[in-house]
Amino acid sequence: MDAAIRLEELGLGYPGFLWSSNFRMAYHTMEIIRGELSWLWSDMRVDTLLEPRLLGAFDKKEDDLRLVVWQKDAEDPTARPPRADPLLPGSAESAQDVYRRVIELITKLETGYQNTDLVLISHCDVLSVMHAALIGEDIRHHREFAFDFGEVRLIEKPQQDVYSFPPRLGQPSALRSPITEL
Repeated sequence: MDAAIRLEELGLGYPGFLWSSNFRMAYHTMEIIRGELSWLWSDMRVDTLLEPRLLGAFDKKEDDLRLVVWQKDAEDPTARPPRADPLLPGSAESAQDVYRRVIELITKLETGYQNTDLVLISHCDVLSVMHAALIGEDIRHHREFAFDFGEVRLIEKPQQDVYSFPPRLGQPSALRSPITEL
């Protein structure tokens, strides 16, 4: 698998941990990477904070509707897509809602896994919002950090925390992270 090869090239190796959402494709990717790297099953973790963004009425629809959501994100990161069902209040997430989840995950990982390589396997919006948060970028621009399917990036943790809540809105910061694409 290209991702496992890329991880080895980046020098990310054992001991480390693989983190994934519990969604089938992400979990299966984690299993493949674990096997390719010969890591232990006990090195795998699942966290619901890595689950894909809830797009409400736009979930499992054509990709053009995602473009509408991303355009709204750039205008207002608190805007949510329409709910799939008016009786399901948590069925759609704004970019800011995803940011909250990402900051919760980052805090949890920083607390429990200092000086350890972590490989996070998730979904496009979660990863792009996480990337923006880690480098202190305005989350309205998270699509500038969009991940391609199967892409591997090395994002070094900054010396100081550059993310905050509520998310920073305004000019992008000068801080950048090293990015490696497949």
